[in-house]
Amino acid sequence: VDNAHDGIFVTRDGYVLFSNPSTCRILGYTPEEMSALPLEKVIHPDDFPMVIERHYTRMAGGTPEDNYALRAVRKSGETLYLELQAVSAEWENQPSVLCIVRDITERKKAEERFREEKNFSETLVNSLPGVFYLYEENGRLRRWNHNMEKITGLAPEQLGRMRLLDWFAPGDQQLAASAFKDVLQKGEGQAEIPVLTPNGHKRPYFFSGRKLIIQGRSYLMGAGLDFTERKKLEIALRESERRFRNLVEKMPFGISIIVEDRIIYRNPAQEKNLGKLDHSISLEEAPLHAEDLNRYLAACRYAEKTGAPVEDLEMRFYTYGKPREPHNLKWMHCSIHPMDYLGQKALLASMVDLTRMKELEKQVLIREKMASLGHVAAGIAHEIRNPLSGINVLLEGIRENFEEPDSAGEIKELLNATQQASDKIAGVIRKVLDFSKPSVAKMELTDINAPVRDAIQITDLTLRRSGVVIEQALTPQLPKFYGDHQLIEQVVLNLINKADTANEKTTRAHKDDDTSWLEGKMLYLRVTD
Repeated sequence: VDNAHDGIFVTRDGYVLFSNPSTCRILGYTPEEMSALPLEKVIHPDDFPMVIERHYTRMAGGTPEDNYALRAVRKSGETLYLELQAVSAEWENQPSVLCIVRDITERKKAEERFREEKNFSETLVNSLPGVFYLYEENGRLRRWNHNMEKITGLAPEQLGRMRLLDWFAPGDQQLAASAFKDVLQKGEGQAEIPVLTPNGHKRPYFFSGRKLIIQGRSYLMGAGLDFTERKKLEIALRESERRFRNLVEKMPFGISIIVEDRIIYRNPAQEKNLGKLDHSISLEEAPLHAEDLNRYLAACRYAEKTGAPVEDLEMRFYTYGKPREPHNLKWMHCSIHPMDYLGQKALLASMVDLTRMKELEKQVLIREKMASLGHVAAGIAHEIRNPLSGINVLLEGIRENFEEPDSAGEIKELLNATQQASDKIAGVIRKVLDFSKPSVAKMELTDINAPVRDAIQITDLTLRRSGVVIEQALTPQLPKFYGDHQLIEQVVLNLINKADTANEKTTRAHKDDDTSWLEGKMLYLRVTD
């Protein structure tokens, strides 16, 4: 008894009367502590009612179950699983119960882990979206998930009799057998094979499988997905793409598709506008005018980031593959819209050629400028005639002093004055030429009062002859802003000329008021007729 590996102890009336060393070792008590120890101390509270009931039944001569598992509590508080065998016996000439216990805690833990792993495995298999299968090497179905029962409508006993090729029509069985063989030979594989349903219809399935070795035998484990809906979507997508491409290619304006900062497509109208692409190019490689490239890139970045369209952009492009020279430059009206293209985030850039319209605008602008110059021609002639008359007077003075030996100083002064008068004439001519020639808007730091004064100077004589009085209330030292001096001058000049034209139809006194001021962060210019 003392050398037995199993615990042996004797109980009577719910107390331990004797215990061998193995019992003390299992429960963590000393022999002295085990002596007269109540069973309640060592039996788990949840199992104690069952144990004590059987104990007293046996003490009373009954025959309860004599071999069962229970939970015990060590002195340290740790819970143990014990296997107990109990028999009636006499101890010190009194009825008692002889108990033999074996610690089965590790076995119980292993069983619990096995149950958890089995539950996890079954849950995983049954939660798969398609059908799960495990086939023997001979093609017999050994295991499946609930989805297979639900999809096929077959009972478990029917599925257990199914062979691999039973799922396929005669024309597809060779393909299925070949795919099965490939997996067993190569270790894994995939195949698209239609499955024959119980009602005789075919449904497209995608199968994947791997080879398993269990106890020296080969198995194929895998899953199958019904992609009937996916096939329908693929067909619909191809049709939609065909219609989209047909629509885009017949559009009269240019279309480009941009994916991941690369221009991957141009429709025929776009290729006619900007040239044909042999391959996709990055946005940085797009043949834009140097002054417009950064604006175009910023617009694309904004559309990508916010998902909002960017519209009404006017950009200058060169023809792709040709020298970047003025005759190859085109004005394009651009709009950029975010879109999805073949499952990717993309941008659709639409463009309309504005080159002809820009040329017409330039011609109209030139006509307007020439009309304005014609209207103030008298003022311009006056600006030239005054210094020209002065030059004539100065030349006469030089002639009179030319023969005088001591008049070199006077002649020098007269020549300097002549040069100043000549410079004034050159300045007027340069201003007229600059005003009349076509130009692209140049945004530079500008004093808003300067183009107003220049317009008034050119029209001053004409307006005075017409009896028009110009009152200026131009606030001095206003902050500069980015603008085009010539364009502002032309606007003011046009307003003054229209006022003068209107004045010709009335005999009343006429007054123009030109005012500039700063309000908050805004500059204001007001021309009142």
